[in-house]
Amino acid sequence: MSRLLPLLWLLVLTLSATACTEDFFVDLEPLERELLGVWVAAERADTAVLVDFHAAAQRQWQRTRQRFAGITLSPAERTALRATDLWMAGLDGAVRGQNLPRIRHQLRQLHATVRELRGPVATDHPADLLYTFHEEWGWVSEISHDQMMCLVEWSEFEDAYRAARSTWRRFEGVSPGYHRELFPGYATAAVEAEVSHTALLRELEEFERRLATGNHTLTTQLTEEVERLFFDHLALLIGYPSGEPAL
Repeated sequence: MSRLLPLLWLLVLTLSATACTEDFFVDLEPLERELLGVWVAAERADTAVLVDFHAAAQRQWQRTRQRFAGITLSPAERTALRATDLWMAGLDGAVRGQNLPRIRHQLRQLHATVRELRGPVATDHPADLLYTFHEEWGWVSEISHDQMMCLVEWSEFEDAYRAARSTWRRFEGVSPGYHRELFPGYATAAVEAEVSHTALLRELEEFERRLATGNHTLTTQLTEEVERLFFDHLALLIGYPSGEPAL
């Protein structure tokens, strides 16, 4: 019996430490998944689905907020928590007013503050890479739509594409299957998700071929197609209703 006591105490301490760790870990991916749903719905002007995702995001934030209440936070984390409260309230007002540009603005701000709450531990988090790719691709698209090519030098156009392509490669390195809370749709639509991913890659490769011709006007339509395919792929990953674009 005397030999068993140290082992029993070790087991108790291990279980206690594990429980403590779980209690003090706040999983933000369920909230981020709902916000990604709001983003896709806003881009598609899919009002009914947008309202549903928004309501789920507000409920998830209240649950998440309660978990943070039991943790000792740094000043920066407390600031991010208050900012998230404000941006979530702003998102609520934007959704009620059906103001799509304002919804997109609130989501960008929310992502920045949620990223602060997630902390520096999760480097190359898939949500961060999705937002970064979209921002970088927006710059590629803006250059491509400049008829007189007044914004940048050609080398800068190439650099803008390379930056976006590099970010997408980093996202590809993050397996969606390991982020079940963030990408629940992958488990039920893995084949469709791979097909949509292949379609996006094909357009990126075609963009690069046209970029090599030195005629930026040949890339204009492709930038829009890449963006559409990006949101189609994201919709499948997060389990967007039906996974199909809104009409």
